[in-house]
Amino acid sequence: MEDLPLVGDQGKQLSPGDFAARIEQGRLLVPAALLAVVRGLGVSTAVQLMTYLTASSSVVANLLSWDKADLDRARDELAQSLRGRIDESAFSSKRRRRASGALPGRSEQRGPRSFTPDDTADHG
Repeated sequence: MEDLPLVGDQGKQLSPGDFAARIEQGRLLVPAALLAVVRGLGVSTAVQLMTYLTASSSVVANLLSWDKADLDRARDELAQSLRGRIDESAFSSKRRRRASGALPGRSEQRGPRSFTPDDTADHG
């Protein structure tokens, strides 16, 4: 599977519920307004976009001033056009934590932490 770079499409307008995205010559063309928002989130490919939209749809909806339902509808439509063209892992819930920027907490890394008296002392 390939990954498609995101490219701004000046001729398309973004509207709630519709990303107006299209695949052309190995690229995912999206309206410039959407490209500006997702580039600000560090997203530059179709896999990254789908992963972010799956993991953090509320964030993107807020940045676009859309209802979450509108964003979900646009995401689902985009997913239909990208299935079979990009890696299926982009649609998987296993990528959600990483895409949202969340890192495993201390307890997930090494188990519960025990406190010593020094941890709670007033050092001020």
